[in-house]
Amino acid sequence: VKMTRCSDAECTDGATSIVVDASFQAGLFNSLALDSADRARLSYYNAAQGSLQLVLCPDVACASPTTVAVDNNGDVGRFSSLQLNSDDIVLIAYQDTSNSDVK
Repeated sequence: VKMTRCSDAECTDGATSIVVDASFQAGLFNSLALDSADRARLSYYNAAQGSLQLVLCPDVACASPTTVAVDNNGDVGRFSSLQLNSDDIVLIAYQDTSNSDVK
């Protein structure tokens, strides 16, 4: 999984990319939102692990992101949809393939 931040609105003045997860089959079904301080929050499905992952950027540059396994009980995390509430709390809807359900 790679995240890229453009230097300007049109992304013509360069961009900075960081790898947040280099594991095999990571990054499928991703969803991105920015909190009130413009820090990125990214959810994605890691197919190799069958898990829902969440990347938390500590600042706008996202130089040292933290990745958390939100759910790894069975095959979960496909079709993730991430939103933040007014308090910047992450809310994620996603598919639980193991139980044929949506969480």
